[in-house]
Amino acid sequence: MSAGAKRRRAHASYGRTPGTQCLGKDRYATQTAADASMAKHAGFIRSYRCPVCKYLHLTSKPKREKT
Repeated sequence: MSAGAKRRRAHASYGRTPGTQCLGKDRYATQTAADASMAKHAGFIRSYRCPVCKYLHLTSKPKREKT
């Protein structure tokens, strides 16, 4: 994580303003980086593209099926 990202995370007001909910999550620019992180950390099963920051985040939830 970059120094700038650490500063933003330290001063974030999570969930208080629109668009800040992803500041507390690790971000990955490529699918390869996200997959490598998933291999290191137990519990994550997939990555998803964040509509707010446009980076990839990891989740432990399965993908929802459309009804």
